[in-house]
Amino acid sequence: LSYDSFGEKVEAVCDGTLFIFTSKRLGTRRMMQEIQDSAGIDDLDYDSLVSSIRREVEKFSGRKFIDSLSSVIPLLLPQQEDLFSIMRHIIDKLDNFHRGMHWKQLEISDEVIKSLLNGDHIQFYDFKRKDGDEVLFRFPPDGAHALHQHSMFQFISSKLIDGSHREPDKIARIDYDRERNKLVFKWCSDDHSKPCKKVFSSP
Repeated sequence: LSYDSFGEKVEAVCDGTLFIFTSKRLGTRRMMQEIQDSAGIDDLDYDSLVSSIRREVEKFSGRKFIDSLSSVIPLLLPQQEDLFSIMRHIIDKLDNFHRGMHWKQLEISDEVIKSLLNGDHIQFYDFKRKDGDEVLFRFPPDGAHALHQHSMFQFISSKLIDGSHREPDKIARIDYDRERNKLVFKWCSDDHSKPCKKVFSSP
């Protein structure tokens, strides 16, 4: 298991480990309070945050249960950069699964992914200071589920693998047309001197 902890990557061996995930009702309120007190997530006091969450879980499950836990790892709600990484991972899996059958390679640029993660397609909630308009934390209320409910990404995925567009020897490329604010699907060859063939555009 690897995860980011306040800017540092942590690697952990998890053989024989039992993971227990609490619902959003346990720990989330304390986490948000800590973000308020720290004026953002960059200066969160990790030890204080973990202690607060342990106390809240203890009220629900009892002292014996909380003492049996070897560690408590706060999982912050995903932000835009986290959704970017998740979507890139989904696209890479889609590419690898259909490579050689639907296309030779699937190319979707970072610009395309960023266009899919703006406020036009995904709802974000701004968690602000109590005494002002400064945004401390911005996240989608549905978390990473927002990607599965993403109508534009569903449209692209279905069009790519519906069987009517197959070129196992060609590169499938999706570009972002800034002027028209549309995604454009093209077939391209390895020979960059040859023009790509446009197949369809997003609605």
